Amino acid sequence: MDITLENFESDVLLASQQTPVVLQFWAPWCGPCKTLKPVLEKLEQEYGGRFRLAKVNSDDNPEIAAHFQVRSIPFVVAFVDGRPADHFMGLLPEGELRAWLDRFVPPAEDAAPEDEEALAPPEPDPASPEELALAQKVAGAPADLAARLALARLRIERGAWADAMDELLEIVARDRSFENDIGRVTMLDVFEKAAEQPQLVAQYRRRLSTLLF
Repeated sequence: MDITLENFESDVLLASQQTPVVLQFWAPWCGPCKTLKPVLEKLEQEYGGRFRLAKVNSDDNPEIAAHFQVRSIPFVVAFVDGRPADHFMGLLPEGELRAWLDRFVPPAEDAAPEDEEALAPPEPDPASPEELALAQKVAGAPADLAARLALARLRIERGAWADAMDELLEIVARDRSFENDIGRVTMLDVFEKAAEQPQLVAQYRRRLSTLLF
């Protein structure tokens, strides 16, 4: 799919609200672009519609390239929920490309219905009195980021990933500088701990990316 100013909003921004869109900036004279293009096209096929590939000729569309401050090509931007979610410049090996895509592309729904119960994530342990007290404190003082971080850490300890990441997202939204961006850093750690729940991780990666970009 070729992108110009005329269809950028409809085929990239609006389309990415339904399915992630990967936009490659290229030019006819760019050798690495010609190397990257078929790899991305192959991955688009393999991922079975879980993301859409779009291409923009940076020579013919300098306004779009300037908007994204493209200084070198190939330059690739992923759009999720109508906003840029991630980007890279240059060539990546196919394995790294897959890992990059998996940050924001939803996982394949390949589990058979009879397997869903066996594959269901374990229930987190019940909340401790300390956690309940902290939750009450945070509810009464939403700007108390130290208390919110302590609450998130208690929830991480018992495997309540979504509840923990909700608190961490709130920290990122309120103050990126708090304890050297501890909200974002801790979320990245939770993404690894919760790797057995890829849909949940993908959902929160998108929410984090929306805050960061």
